Amino acid sequence: MYYSSPEGLKMEKAKKNNLQQSINRWWKKNIIWLILVGTVLLVSAGKSDWTAVWYYLGIILLIILINALVMDPELMTEQVSLQ
Repeated sequence: MYYSSPEGLKMEKAKKNNLQQSINRWWKKNIIWLILVGTVLLVSAGKSDWTAVWYYLGIILLIILINALVMDPELMTEQVSLQ
């Protein structure tokens, strides 16, 4: 892209930086949620060899990964900022 002033370039760089930070927050939020759900389920069961929980967590992880590949980065930013 061509910018006529250094301010335009700085604004574009700041926007990209903000977008990257929002995407990182989106990943952290989803991973923390996955860990919390897994911990609650496994602790309440009292054992770690409950295969249904591992299947469930695997499916949720797969959904998060597909969501990350398909979702628009602007939408990720919006979802993180809704809190």
